[in-house]
Parts: sequence; structure tokens; C-alpha cells
Amino acid sequence: MAIMEPNNEQEILRIWSLLTEVSEQLTHDRNMANSLHSLTDGIKTQAIHSQTGFVLRRFNLDKPREQYEAELERMTTAMIADNQALQNDNRQLNALIREYEQALEKVMNSFRTRAYEIQEHELSLMRAYESAIVQRETEMLSVALDESNARDARLGRLGRLLRAVLRKTNGEDVRACEALTSASSSRILSHERASSSSSSSSNSLSESAPSEGTQSSESQDMSAELDAEIADEDDPERRLAAAEWSLERECELARLQRENEELRRLLHGVLASDQANANAPANADPMAAPTLPKVPLPQSSPPPAPAPAQPAREESPPPELATSPATEGNRDSGEDDGPDDEGASEEQIEPVTDVALAEGPVNIAETPSREDAPSEASGP
Repeated sequence: MAIMEPNNEQEILRIWSLLTEVSEQLTHDRNMANSLHSLTDGIKTQAIHSQTGFVLRRFNLDKPREQYEAELERMTTAMIADNQALQNDNRQLNALIREYEQALEKVMNSFRTRAYEIQEHELSLMRAYESAIVQRETEMLSVALDESNARDARLGRLGRLLRAVLRKTNGEDVRACEALTSASSSRILSHERASSSSSSSSNSLSESAPSEGTQSSESQDMSAELDAEIADEDDPERRLAAAEWSLERECELARLQRENEELRRLLHGVLASDQANANAPANADPMAAPTLPKVPLPQSSPPPAPAPAQPAREESPPPELATSPATEGNRDSGEDDGPDDEGASEEQIEPVTDVALAEGPVNIAETPSREDAPSEASGP
């Protein structure tokens, strides 16, 4: 057992005594708190009952019965007065509410009327503007339609004229196109007239039927012929054949023109050589056989390489182009005529064309020009 000092024991005793006092104080405080809590609960209950106005008898046991009844009667009278005041207030409030509802109903009626008028005004404006816009669009569309119809008519007429010109230049017959246009225009006019005066023309047609029988038959025959021509024109094979024929015709005309130009140059060269022979010295042998002079080649282009079968043809001219003394005499005697000789030479182009076609194509490089022939022939 440990030996304890006397000072420590005194301190422990003092602490123990302090703890005992504190515990006793806490117990007393707890009891006081419980009592206060119960008291507050009772006061709260009394306050609730006093607010409701119903004071139970158990809370007034300390008062006598007469006083209790007098107090109860006083409270009842006060409650009746309060109820009457509340009823009066309710009646006034109901009257105010009815007035407010009536005023609100009047305001809403006026508002509805004003809104309806404004809406009707806006709708009328919208209808007016829409009708104006539709009318303007209709007028613009009608104007545009008239312009487009006129433009289409002009373009159609221009197209018909262009087709007629092309057919005329290609050598085709334009009567079918003209008949087609006249027939289409007459059909359109007749259709319009028939649709516009169908009711009025029934009587007149019944009266003038014998006189118009021949005209109707002739018009039917004409329309049948025009339909046949139009059907023939619409046939693609016929169009192709006509196009090929026109192309061949143009090619043949171009070839004949080119050959005529070449033959004219040859003929001018021959005439120039004959004129040179006529202007030769007088001591020349008149009985000598006339020969066709050689045609010189142009200086600008070198002579072409002759074929193996062509030298004899170049040295000896063809018998058709050789000149006889009689023809030379005729040409010498007709040198003074001028234009008559040229006309005669042009008239002689056609037989020479047959000769040139029989011999073959003529080389243009081997033929002298019109200006070079006289100078070269008269030189040596």
C-alpha cells in the first residue's frame, strides 16, 4: 500500500466536496426546468382556449356560477355583434364585387367591340390590298401574255420567211410553204369565226346551202391537196432526197462554172495566138499548114512532171482544138468586130466543155493566163 501525503488527501476531499455541490445544483436546476416547462404548457393551453372564446368550466371553477353565466352571456353578446358586423361587411363586399364585375363586364364589352372593329378594319384593308394586288398582277400577266403572243407571232412569221428563203435558195418549191401558212391562218380565222357566230350562222347556212356547196367542195379539194403536200414535206425521206438533190445540183453548178472559167482562159490563149499569127510578116508561106502554137508555162510555178502516157498529147494538140484556114480567115476578118467576137467565143464554150469532159480534167497550172498569153505569143 502506497504511502500518501496528507496534502494530497486534503485536495482530493476538497475536489470531492465541490463535485457533490455541483451535482446537487444540477439536480435542482433540472427540477426547476421541468416545473417551468409544465407551467408554460398550461399557460399555452389557456391562451389557446381564451383565443377561441370557449372558456371551459374547469378553468373557472374558482368563480361562482352567476358570475360565470354573466361572463358567458357577455361573451355571447359580443360574438353576436361581431357576427352582425361581419355579415354587414360581407354584404358590402358582395355589393362591391357585383359593381366591380359589372364595371369589368362593361370594360370587356367595350374592349371586345373595339377589338372587333379594329379586326374588321384590318381585314377590309387586307382584302382591298389583296384585290388590288391580284388585279395588278392580272393586268401585268395579261400584258405580258399579249406581248409574248405578239412576239411569238412575229417570231413564227420570221421563221416562216426564213424557211421560205432557205427553200428558195436550195431550189425547193416555196408554194407549199406559202400554202401551208395561208391554210393555217385561214383555219384559225374560220375556227374563231365559227366559235363566235355559231348560233347566228346556223340559219344563214341553212338558207345558203345550195350556193355554197360548190365552194365547200372546192375548199375541201384544196385542203386535201395542201394536206398531201404538207404530208410529203413532213416526210423525212423526201426532205433528205430534196436536200441531196440540191447539194448535188450546187456541186454540179460549181464544177461547171470552174470548168467554164478554165475553158475561157484556154480560148483566150488560142485567140491571142491566132492574132499573133495574123500579125506575122507577109513573106511567110501562105500555103503552110497552120499549126497551133505551144502554150508556154507560167514563170511562177515549175512545170509538173509529165506522166509516161502524156508527152504525145502535150506535143500534138487535139484535133478538136486545131484551127482551119477558113476559121482563121473568119477570125481575121472578124477582129475588128470586138464584142461580137467575144460573144461568139462565149457561145462556143458549150461544145468545148464537151471536149474537155471527154479528154479529162484540165490542169490549171499548164494553161496560161489571159494577160500573159499575148505578150509571150508576140515575143519571138
